[in-house]
Amino acid sequence: MQKLQIKIIRTYLLITFFLVGYGNLFPANQNLWLFRYFTILSLFLIAFFHKVKERILTRLPYALLFVAIGDAFLYLSLPLKFIKLDIPLGLISFSIAYIIIASAYLKALFSSKRSPMKVIYLIQLVLSILTVSIAIYFLRKTHLDYLVFGSFFISTLLIVLFSALIIFFCTIFSKRLKLMILISSTLMVICDIGVILGFSLVSVEPMAYNLGASIVWSAYVPAWTIICILSMDAEFNRVT
Repeated sequence: MQKLQIKIIRTYLLITFFLVGYGNLFPANQNLWLFRYFTILSLFLIAFFHKVKERILTRLPYALLFVAIGDAFLYLSLPLKFIKLDIPLGLISFSIAYIIIASAYLKALFSSKRSPMKVIYLIQLVLSILTVSIAIYFLRKTHLDYLVFGSFFISTLLIVLFSALIIFFCTIFSKRLKLMILISSTLMVICDIGVILGFSLVSVEPMAYNLGASIVWSAYVPAWTIICILSMDAEFNRVT
């Protein structure tokens, strides 16, 4: 792995520790939300400008862009009052990000000689059932648009996860690459489950909320840091 990639991982792990620690010490400080936002935005800028400089043909930086757009709709209304909270648009933005990642993972699968097509088709059926079930369970008390966009969001997230699992167990890619993909996808699921619970639960004790927020941000930043790393990884870009 290149020295730049190692530096990025170390830097953003330190930022993650800071976000979690500061968030527990000063949970009411709204400037923290701005710092969290620019943390994710900076990952997009690193991935994009490295892609342009090195002329790397990868779509992953645009996944980071749509994550930053989604964050703007979902929580920038807290520190910036002139921005309106818009959960459906936030869900759509994250769904587009997951579609971009899934397309890269699926292309990697199709390029592999051990690509298990029957498994992929079976997973599509399982995803359909899981998506409807999970969306209805978590979003049954919300508006219809939340249910529709939430179902789409969950389905794209699950496609990313299952694609990562197939890559991990059914391909001959290097162990390093398979671990990065699986860890990132798993952290995304952990993070999004926490976010969904946060929006779904009506009343939460402050201690439970801070614990949940710590888990979310401990998973969120490392997950997308790995996507940034993958966007500049030579082995991954050869297969996608």
